[in-house]
Amino acid sequence: MIARPSPLPKQGPQAGATLVEFALVLPVFLALLMGAMDLGYERYMAGVLDGTLNRAARSITLEAGNEAATRRALDTEIRNTMRLTRANITLTITRESAKRYRQIVSRGEPLNDVNHNNRCDRGETFEDVNGNGRFDANSVRSDWGGAGDVLVYQVTAQMPRLFPVAAFVGLPDTMTLSATKMLRIQPFGPQMRTSVRSCVPA
Repeated sequence: MIARPSPLPKQGPQAGATLVEFALVLPVFLALLMGAMDLGYERYMAGVLDGTLNRAARSITLEAGNEAATRRALDTEIRNTMRLTRANITLTITRESAKRYRQIVSRGEPLNDVNHNNRCDRGETFEDVNGNGRFDANSVRSDWGGAGDVLVYQVTAQMPRLFPVAAFVGLPDTMTLSATKMLRIQPFGPQMRTSVRSCVPA
């Protein structure tokens, strides 16, 4: 039995049309694929950042976290962990502390603001949390805090995107991620007693 030769691939206009369609669809498909991978990577990096900061913040709230060497080591651990995941990354670490949670939002010492003008007026009282005898409109400190303080620990990370497709959808070429933890430091030391004072002494 004589084997018949296999038919030749189709030639002519139909084959050319297929190539044109493929050339038109391929860039769109690749752009969608790279965009999906870039967004997935962004979510992954956000999870790594949040987990790293969460571990460091918990260590800070313990009594051992009051030591300067321990605090420096935690900052270094955050930087090293993130750079293991991505080499060309820029990290900014900030800390704020206050005696009360409400100070983080209002920035000032707790105020009985009767007329709701955000000022300490005659007839109103405030909680003198730092013991200096006067109302402080900004009583949040840019430091690690101490025993019993509320600590806000924030890390902002910036890095180039994986693929150059961000410009097509109006996104910046740099990916910016931020994670924040707010915890109260363990009351391992003596606590300063606060007093309620009049805004304008009689």
